[in-house]
Amino acid sequence: MAKALPIFETAAVALEVGDHIYCWDGLKWLCLLNEIDPDETATALRGLSAKISCRQPEQGVHPDIPKRIAALLLWLTGQENDEDAAASIDPGIDRRVTYEKDYLPQPGQSWFPLERRHAQSVLADAELSLHDRVQRTTELWLDPNFEPPASFVKEVRAVAARIDVEKLNRSGSRTLEDYDFERLEPVLARCASDLLADLTRRKMRSMATCPPESRHWSAIHATEHLVLAGEAEVEAARKLRLSGGDGDDDVFNKLLLMEIRELNVQAQFDELIHADLESISVQFAKVLRPPTPDDVDALIARYADGPSKQQRNLLILLSIYRVELTDKAWSWVESFANHCGFGSEQAFLALCEALLVHDSERGAQLWKTLHRTMIMRYIGAAGVEELLHIVFRVPDSPAATALRDELAGLEYCHTDQALFNLAIATAYNGKGDWLASFIKQDQASKFTWRRKRASVLAGFTVNNALPVEDAWPDGESKTGYADLARKSARFRWTEACPRHWWRTYLEAPDPTEAYAAWVLFMRSSDRRCRVWMNQAIEATQESDDFFKLKMIHARLNQGQLKNSLKKHEDKLDKSFLDRRIFAGVGLNTYLVRAIKTFWRVY
Repeated sequence: MAKALPIFETAAVALEVGDHIYCWDGLKWLCLLNEIDPDETATALRGLSAKISCRQPEQGVHPDIPKRIAALLLWLTGQENDEDAAASIDPGIDRRVTYEKDYLPQPGQSWFPLERRHAQSVLADAELSLHDRVQRTTELWLDPNFEPPASFVKEVRAVAARIDVEKLNRSGSRTLEDYDFERLEPVLARCASDLLADLTRRKMRSMATCPPESRHWSAIHATEHLVLAGEAEVEAARKLRLSGGDGDDDVFNKLLLMEIRELNVQAQFDELIHADLESISVQFAKVLRPPTPDDVDALIARYADGPSKQQRNLLILLSIYRVELTDKAWSWVESFANHCGFGSEQAFLALCEALLVHDSERGAQLWKTLHRTMIMRYIGAAGVEELLHIVFRVPDSPAATALRDELAGLEYCHTDQALFNLAIATAYNGKGDWLASFIKQDQASKFTWRRKRASVLAGFTVNNALPVEDAWPDGESKTGYADLARKSARFRWTEACPRHWWRTYLEAPDPTEAYAAWVLFMRSSDRRCRVWMNQAIEATQESDDFFKLKMIHARLNQGQLKNSLKKHEDKLDKSFLDRRIFAGVGLNTYLVRAIKTFWRVY
């Protein structure tokens, strides 16, 4: 690469004079991933930068152009000391907005991200609308250590008292009021949890008077607030279900879930069977109490001679739990039961895992073959592909360790999304020590891209604790590595916040505090929460009825949680090492091969 200086110089000049060519991104990737002569290339680029910075520009050319091109060449190396030097000599002639001019004078109205040190003054700025102040401080409401000024809390409580719940979630399309309330929810959860609970309960009770044409939209959100539901809210759900009009099983299921949660086992089954549903939702598994063998016999006796639809629905409900059946119950069940086996691709996954345990060399070979040839993808826990889970689930062995190291390489991990999945798989399967060791090796590497990978992976770790150092630094990030370090710390912060709110939810003594913690947990979580959610439940000593209700609420809202988790991975599949994978090339195995070919040519 050190022999390609004319290419670098030409590209830097073309970029600066306004020709935004994609090859510049490609050259940056080539320099970053260069493992053949990175030091020689960096030395050559530094020399070229110094030489160009001393040039006298031709007449009519901006006098700072040489320094700008010199800075671009230093940034091209990707190395930390060169980025510092580039930032120090860059004249900034192409900057239309600056931190000093466009952020510091008015942080509340700037396009720059808000710094934590300015949040208090922004929230207290009465010249800004409440909406703008909430928008500027969106992330900070998720941090339990962030405290808003008392004047803002008073203002929020006054606004909450004026919210008209009749305008929320009452039609098939979302209204401005819906969006405004959604943005305000985490703020209310922090500043006015009592008012948030009251507003939500009033919204639930309004289902009783909801017109039939709007009941689907109202019912579809009913279970999102289950932990707050009392007798009045449950009765409102029943009235909505029985209000007539066109409906569907999804509506009935949502409302019935609220109605049956406090009933005993046989009453729960009776309610569902008599509801005459066309299909039984798997959601009912999350609220049904497990029947005893005596319960099963009583239910079969009650419905054995009933309509076939009732018998079918009873069988479906009984299949939710593993129950020891009496001979009489088995006789009835056998007349309806159908058995099915695993698909052949699932069988191969099981075989692969068994081989990695008992014959790891052959298991690793089969794993690579399956990864290369399988068309279907089987997604396992925490939204991670089962093939990846297998590698970190099996016991340690030389072949398994080699396969794990290979999985972290460019062939398999060439997006930040892939690195995120890798980090989750290691944590979920108890291989955090392997990841920590891998990060430590990358941190000590002489190659810049590996040090960057270490920073990205460090941000994707789990079990972080608040406060997270450097998550909210003061001042402007002027280099790529400084920005990456900040983002890495911020990713650790975004994992630590939901851990706090999940523990708060589990330990909450009343519905108001529990619901506020749930709202904040939902807004802050990403897929890493799947690693510690069950661990926290097992560590909790609570077992009373309210704790059981919290567990039911959490299980019923897994679909909503799943949708929320995806929002925190926006564009991870479009970047690698926090650097954009540019269109038309992409960082994939083909580019890796092209890089190696380039190295061989030179």
